[in-house]
Amino acid sequence: MALSPTYLRPAELQCLQQAILLVYATEAGPVFTRLAQATAAALSAEIVSIDGFDQTSSMVNLGYYPAQRFSLPDFETLRQLLPEHPLFQSLIIERRPEALRTSDFRPTQKFRNSTLYQEFYQPTGLPLRELIVGLPVVEYGWITCTLNRAGREFSEADRYLLTLLVPHFQQAVRQAQTVASPPALPPNSPLLLNHLTPREAELLGYLRQGLSDKEISRCLSISPRTVQNHLQNIYVKLEVDNRTAALCKVLGVAG
Repeated sequence: MALSPTYLRPAELQCLQQAILLVYATEAGPVFTRLAQATAAALSAEIVSIDGFDQTSSMVNLGYYPAQRFSLPDFETLRQLLPEHPLFQSLIIERRPEALRTSDFRPTQKFRNSTLYQEFYQPTGLPLRELIVGLPVVEYGWITCTLNRAGREFSEADRYLLTLLVPHFQQAVRQAQTVASPPALPPNSPLLLNHLTPREAELLGYLRQGLSDKEISRCLSISPRTVQNHLQNIYVKLEVDNRTAALCKVLGVAG
């Protein structure tokens, strides 16, 4: 539902401005971590998760706030039960672009009766007030930004704020400039040991932080064309055609 910018109060506009500054603050850390942190600050969300989806709807987590909030087994449980989510059809299958509230699609009490709630939300203490937006991101395909908080439900102003942040998310991924060491991928993965070279595995780590070909070339001190050649080799070896699909497969979450 489209809302006029005048619907936002001055305090909400100030939160939006601060969030946008954080989105582009490359010194503040990896791009997807910044997006999660900025969103949490702008919309007073307790938890924010950024996740990528390949063509088979397999999920890989790209970043979340606060750090260390979830474990790898938590995400594995979520991946297995995600088709039970009330917004799975709309956001992951149909890929609707608007920000959606979970409670608008399934009453909270009914959601509490689901296996997804009992085996993921309840054990992790994840609040049921939830707002999610899906968006296309260059070379990553489809990602979602999920916000959770206790207490009051997300408002129409919150939905509008999140919608205003979306183009900045996309631009920040394109313009990511600063990277520390790439996040570790599973060192004993058969895909890494038997198919990918050490340089290709290193490049995949940078992919997970949202870098474009140009930024990766700077980090690895190679030309953008060489990065593209590495990517094409990775895609052929993994039998995929984009970055999210490659990450899903090498992390063992595809299919």
